[in-house]
Amino acid sequence: MILFPCGFFGGTASTVEPDPYFANVTLLLGFDSPGGSAVVNSAPTGGSWTWTGSAISISGADAIVGSGALLFGSSGGNGNTGSETVVLGTASACGCDFGTGDFTIELYAKIGNTASNTYAITIFGSFNGNQSSPTAGEFNIQVAAYSAGSGLPAVVSFFARDTGSKIISSTGVTVGTGDFVHIAVCRAGDTIRMFVDGVFVKSDTGWGAINVGYGSSPVRLGGEDNNNDFIGVIDELRVTKGVARYTTDDSFTPPSAPYPRA
Repeated sequence: MILFPCGFFGGTASTVEPDPYFANVTLLLGFDSPGGSAVVNSAPTGGSWTWTGSAISISGADAIVGSGALLFGSSGGNGNTGSETVVLGTASACGCDFGTGDFTIELYAKIGNTASNTYAITIFGSFNGNQSSPTAGEFNIQVAAYSAGSGLPAVVSFFARDTGSKIISSTGVTVGTGDFVHIAVCRAGDTIRMFVDGVFVKSDTGWGAINVGYGSSPVRLGGEDNNNDFIGVIDELRVTKGVARYTTDDSFTPPSAPYPRA
């Protein structure tokens, strides 16, 4: 259902309004417990997830908004070269089983060193295949450095495929090492829109069902089944199921404070 024509319900540095669609929020990850060992979901559904390995931590120094952020690798942008991700589980378990319904995915990311990675690097998603031709039902938000040795700047992309043949991919927007970027992907009806730093960059229409979590691919933070791991920072990730928060091509101001928790 289309409920929100433009703008956002996330507040500003001075005012944080209650979110009228909070009941529809399925993932709300602020990572605001520096030094902690678990990713805590502040959405009504709750839940928490842990990880293994030393490349992932919750860092206060790397927070984009709030008091902490999820760091992959060191603050210098190195270190996550193994297969260390945070596995959130099946799409239904973490509220990403969108089907044909509206949804909004929003997050902040800081891009680390991708110079040695020649593939797309998943920030958040469910993925176990070819980046340019995802299997039906898969989706991910990623940065990509495709050409061997090219490294940065990386290209912000959203790869998804419905149960038919619809695919939306690169935004064409590039980001460099250490850059903070706000990424939003919103589906309203059969149209998917992408925004980078609040600016509309791409849309596509005629979408069918996105049955996230095709096959055995779980939803992850910071990588994929093929071990193309993200190096950098993720902060303030919010998934709203059943609500399109950005339904026009108008720009909006990304939040400078954490999204409301009620």
